[in-house]
Amino acid sequence: MKIFTAATVARIRDLLGPTMERLRIIGLQPVLFGIAIGTVVWALANPDLLTLLSENDLGHGQRVITLVFIGIATIGIYAALYQLVGKKSRSLGGSPDPAFLRPIYRQWRFLLAGPLVVAALTPKLAVTHPKSTAVLIIGAALLCIPSIDEWQQRIANQLARAKSPATTGQTTRWSGRLTAYLPAVLVGLLWLGYAAFLSHLTVTTYHALGTRTWDLAIYDNIFFHSSQGNPLGCSMMRNGYHSTAHFDPILVLLSPLYHLWPRAETLLVLQSVWCGFGVVPAFLLGRHHLKSPWAGVALAAVYALHPALHGANVLDFHSMTLIVSPLLLAIYFLETGNSRGYYLLLPFMLLIREDISVLLCAVSVAAIATRRPGSLRVGLITIGVSLAYVIVVKLVFMSSTDVFDTGQRGYDYARYYRYVIPNKGGVADILLSLVTNPVHVLRHLLIEAKIKYLLQVFGPLLFLPFIAPYGRIAMGYGLAVILLASRSHMYSTHYQYTMVLLPVLIALLPVALKRLAKNGWQRLIPARRSFALSCLGGVLVASVLLSMKFGVLVDNHEFSRLTRRMTPELKEQYAAVQRMVAIIGPDASVQASEALSSHASNRSRFYGLIHHQPEEPVDYHLVNLKRLRPKHKRAYRAKLKSGELVEVDSYEMIKLYKTVRPLPTTPTGEATTISPPTTHSSAARSESSPPAP
Repeated sequence: MKIFTAATVARIRDLLGPTMERLRIIGLQPVLFGIAIGTVVWALANPDLLTLLSENDLGHGQRVITLVFIGIATIGIYAALYQLVGKKSRSLGGSPDPAFLRPIYRQWRFLLAGPLVVAALTPKLAVTHPKSTAVLIIGAALLCIPSIDEWQQRIANQLARAKSPATTGQTTRWSGRLTAYLPAVLVGLLWLGYAAFLSHLTVTTYHALGTRTWDLAIYDNIFFHSSQGNPLGCSMMRNGYHSTAHFDPILVLLSPLYHLWPRAETLLVLQSVWCGFGVVPAFLLGRHHLKSPWAGVALAAVYALHPALHGANVLDFHSMTLIVSPLLLAIYFLETGNSRGYYLLLPFMLLIREDISVLLCAVSVAAIATRRPGSLRVGLITIGVSLAYVIVVKLVFMSSTDVFDTGQRGYDYARYYRYVIPNKGGVADILLSLVTNPVHVLRHLLIEAKIKYLLQVFGPLLFLPFIAPYGRIAMGYGLAVILLASRSHMYSTHYQYTMVLLPVLIALLPVALKRLAKNGWQRLIPARRSFALSCLGGVLVASVLLSMKFGVLVDNHEFSRLTRRMTPELKEQYAAVQRMVAIIGPDASVQASEALSSHASNRSRFYGLIHHQPEEPVDYHLVNLKRLRPKHKRAYRAKLKSGELVEVDSYEMIKLYKTVRPLPTTPTGEATTISPPTTHSSAARSESSPPAP
């Protein structure tokens, strides 16, 4: 005999359902709000104890104080509810249904995100627990979406009721002007602000000798050679040309700008302005798909706030970083059917770097899959032109014809994928690993560093690009290139490699929101345009918070190596370096250590310590002994001891050495005398000549 029949269960539900609903509305939710508000207020009053709170190491006394804060907040919530219920009772003339509190709770649900935000903003939490930080912020953004949606509908209803026949015409006229001009002005200001801020940040870090890699010196030398009529020339590379590593003739087209100021700062400012321009196509994409210029402004802000964009922008200079803005604009042309604009942009994208052609093929396949009118023709033309271009480049212009640039004359990028390319193979070995050993590949994809990377890249977008139609096709190339890599630089937001993925994700975000507005998703998200726009608001919240922890807009531990202000000591150091470069002269040959290399690379004969070595001894050596490898320190000590080098100038551990040439002899065989070079010590730096402009 069954005790709990369907009828019995239904009766129990009918009896207990209203009671449980009342307990949830009047009992549980006010307590949750009290806990959230009390915790946030306590955290604001005790910011120095946040680290102890995150580690659950608060003393008993502080726990009691926290409980007092929560109790006071809960009492305040119940007092507010008492006033609301009383007001509702007077208007109805009886006891109201507690369900009338539901929309009010939705309006203020963002308060529940307070403890998550407090925990995420705990000092150093992003360093010790980056994944937890990202998850907390994503959860906080999701809690904000219902509140944004409720406030949006409330404001829309109030505006609709406020309209009257007497003011409708004037309101429409002013709102039309506001809608037409203000969003575009805001996007322009966003571009200007981004370019100015990132230019200042990168140039200041460069002046403070904060250059992290050799790449800025390499590209500065390329710009110098290209501006002097030697396209893609680079004395730091094998054979004297950058095409031994990459083929990026876009640098030749940009090299005339180098004449304005032939210094590495020109590259840093150019890159910041170039990346900042991406807010324009982001705005256009948001406005096109979501039919709202304000949605376009929000999407432009999401782009400008993304930590991966910041990481690529502040890491010296790279040609790959330049793809982000033109690819976004090209996708906008594809989405709007502007084939003429797309075809004009296509060759410039191909000239950025040889491997961009494969990325364009992936984007073209996704465009073809949409079956929009004309997409098949544009996609096939793009694939054909891109493949033809990369084949010609590999066969004619580059030193190695292999996909990974292997061989004696190449730089062997296959080593970046050694975990999925056994036996020093090539692309075919990657496919074999995927088919014959998928467990190994999956294990390689799920390492902790890559999970952190995915949270930092997709977290600001709340992972919404994954639900965009055909989005996984467009993301396929970028995800494969990055996640299959075994070199940690590839799956880090601090490097330029994410730029093959970021523009696609930004372009897919409004497509995903458009799908939500039309069809919803998995019965979890309603098919409503207003809710899709609320999701964009949640994305903006996540972007702001994640940018605070993993971006460069505020000082944090993620970008602790950046210099935001030149101190008197740093200014003195930079002046000393400029003085040394002025001593060298523009025509002399130089070899420099890493952080100093880009300060002297604007010359025809410049060499790095670990790159292509000169055939003859260089005229000068500019090195920071503090940052040299032990073997290089030993080598310089030996040359100084033997008299092969002589110190010309110094500032603390930064040294300028000059090579001592063999003494010329007279016809009688006697050596002529040569005056020793004038030296400048740190004590006499105030009497030295000013640095070169």
